[in-house]
Amino acid sequence: MLKRYYDRNTRLFLWLGGSRSALTIHRALWGPGVRTRQEALAYAHHLLLEQIHAAGLVEPRLLDLGCGVGGSLLSLLAQLPEGSSGTGVTLSPVQADLARRAARERAMEQRAAFLEADFLCLPALSPVDFAYAIESFVLTAHPAAFFQQAAGVLRLGGQLVVIDDFLLREPTTSRESSLLAAFVRGWHAHGLNTPQQAIRSAALSGLTLLHEADLSTMVRVNTLRDRAVSAAVGLGRLLQLRGPYWDSLYGGDALRACLASDLTSYRMLVFEKSVLQSSPESDP
Repeated sequence: MLKRYYDRNTRLFLWLGGSRSALTIHRALWGPGVRTRQEALAYAHHLLLEQIHAAGLVEPRLLDLGCGVGGSLLSLLAQLPEGSSGTGVTLSPVQADLARRAARERAMEQRAAFLEADFLCLPALSPVDFAYAIESFVLTAHPAAFFQQAAGVLRLGGQLVVIDDFLLREPTTSRESSLLAAFVRGWHAHGLNTPQQAIRSAALSGLTLLHEADLSTMVRVNTLRDRAVSAAVGLGRLLQLRGPYWDSLYGGDALRACLASDLTSYRMLVFEKSVLQSSPESDP
């Protein structure tokens, strides 16, 4: 279902919500020094690049778990030495095709590969130094499998960064329950976990938390665009409009209310692979 959802709606999301030039459909982050929406859409890439440099990686091999249309991977590689390379994984053949086309247009097809695959069941890949997932972890209802697959392809000492929405507390009113349900349904966020749940799941695969940052204050929740979306949502509900895009609007509007109510937060979790995984043959 998720594959069909992105196949049908990716181009629409790029047109209406993301950035066609930057090839991003994730959240805009208004971090320090950010002045324009384009800069805000690229701020997550800035955070990843900072972490790559902090890890002392010079020519890293990257893995994008849920790469969308390739914007994040291509942006990172453009700012790293020529010897760097990376692989992006997406369920959607439409997204994979758009990402490959973008790589060709940027003459980066030798450095960036894009695969149509499930990050819960990765194909055979060479070990990577740095993996990341931007707003894709929340899509999986199987966090343990996500971390197991990521750890399986990371070299010892390699890092995994997750930037996503996390549950802070259980709802206490029927309105809060309705808001969470609308977000989960509209954004297919069936893997909405607390940070503590994610950290425990990661530890089972030998991934140790190095750093956690709350990015919620960088997400603007009452912009002119947000108010326009809220008005459209009100009209849509009145007219009982449904469909993937309308559900996405309802979900996004609900998420803004969840963030404002401290029901959810937008965070970055940085993990390091500190333990080698046992191969099936070596298990007793």
